[in-house]
Amino acid sequence: MADATGAGAPASPFRGLALPASAGVCAVTETCATARHVLRADPETAAALAGLAALPFPAALNRIAAERERALLVAMLGPDEWLVWATPDTAARVLQDLARAKAAGHVFALVDVSDRFCGMDLVGPAVEDVIASGCPLPLDPAGFPVGRVTRTVFHRTEIILARMDSASFRLECGRSFLPYVAHHLTAAVVAQTALLRHQSDPR
Repeated sequence: MADATGAGAPASPFRGLALPASAGVCAVTETCATARHVLRADPETAAALAGLAALPFPAALNRIAAERERALLVAMLGPDEWLVWATPDTAARVLQDLARAKAAGHVFALVDVSDRFCGMDLVGPAVEDVIASGCPLPLDPAGFPVGRVTRTVFHRTEIILARMDSASFRLECGRSFLPYVAHHLTAAVVAQTALLRHQSDPR
């Protein structure tokens, strides 16, 4: 997506947007430069692509598999659908490998959705409570363990939610919904901060 001025790199949808940064509750930051592609293929083709393009396909639905240092992550969102997150350099390598696989006769669909979604990393001791303010899923580690990913909603907005670590989630939403989602995340962080303050000093 081009910058409105027609010059330079595309404007970040986060430009001018305030994100909550309460380390004691939940800090929300823009996901680092990440290319996103939706891959559709039958299981047999996916197995072939795992070797040809070194894609770390997860073994089960609604799970994430990662390459070392998370330069490449693959989330299984459906029986024949994967979301591929990659750093720019890694994405370039994967795209070259997939182009060779297609030239060799493997049939699959690959769509660049980098400009469709915005990613945020949510980290902090109250991260589950912040997300639960607008998400109906059970977010405790037993119900939503590390490596789980799914489509769900946050305040009636469709999102993709992934648990990256014990106190870390990745939340992706449509680009046009970013201000709305950021507003509700900020409100939830403010509410949790006030609650913790009251619990520590109920006077």
